[in-house]
Parts: sequence; C-alpha cells; structure tokens
Amino acid sequence: METVLVSLLTLVMLIVSTLVMFGVSLKSVNTISDSFQAMEKQSISIQMTSIDLVYDSLGGGVLAMDVLNRGQSDLKDYPLWNVLVALADGTTTLLSYTTELSPADNEWTVQSMWMTQGVPEVFGLGLLNPGERMTILLNVSPALESRQAVLVTVATPNGISAQCQLITP
Repeated sequence: METVLVSLLTLVMLIVSTLVMFGVSLKSVNTISDSFQAMEKQSISIQMTSIDLVYDSLGGGVLAMDVLNRGQSDLKDYPLWNVLVALADGTTTLLSYTTELSPADNEWTVQSMWMTQGVPEVFGLGLLNPGERMTILLNVSPALESRQAVLVTVATPNGISAQCQLITP
C-alpha cells in the first residue's frame, strides 16, 4: 500500500513537472517568435527608408536644409528624429525638435514640405511621402560663422541617416 501511494505521488509530480516545462517552452517559443517578427518589421522598415540631405541656405544664423525622401515609405514622428551639427573644431550639437516656426537656440523645425518642382504638399499633410522634399530650419548656438566647415547629420527613428558637409557662405 505504501509503495502504491509513493508511486502515485511520483506520477502526479511527473505529470505536473511535464506540464510546467511544456508551458514554459511554449512561452519561450512565443517570445522568440515575437522577437523574430519585430526584427523582420524593423528590417523591412530600414529597407524601405532612404533619405538625402541637401544644403538650402543660411540666413540670420538659421541653417535651412532639404530632406528628400528617396525611399518607399512615409516618414513622420519628427520629434524622434536626430539632427546633429558637427563643427571642424570637434564640437557636435544634438538639436531638439520644436513645432515653432522659428526655432530657438539648438532647435530644429520643419518649415515646409513640397512635392517635385516646388508644388506644395497636398496629400498626406505632415507626412514626408516618397519623392517629397522637406525643408528644415536649424538654429545652432553659438551662431555659425562665415567660411565655417559644418557637417549636418539627420537620422530617422529607424536609424537611416544622411549627411551633408558644407562651408558656410
């Protein structure tokens, strides 16, 4: 009788431990599957994103740059973008995004978006659609001087970046 009781208890423990191991395994497989899906989504986002950065003008200490969407996806979430300005003396400034039309010191903003040949954006307002161009204003402090070497880097939230080197006029 005692051996039957011990055998029954052992069998119950074996079944419970098997069920627990099976549940943990399913949870691990689910977590790995979710990770692979997130990596695939990020990879597709990166493959569909391409930008170019072009110097536009410098006036009143504010640098205007054009961002061209050469990719296949709409770009948005401008507060998550990184805009950096590096100078020849080694200083690099990370500018903060603002929605104000006149950015304060060390801020950047979107001035306008337009389609080819200067036609203002009509569809998808606020989105940088494929083939469109966006003019951004950068207010670097201290103000950029004449004949100063500058490297501007713009990076989207998914890590795609573009750079433009210039000598200020």
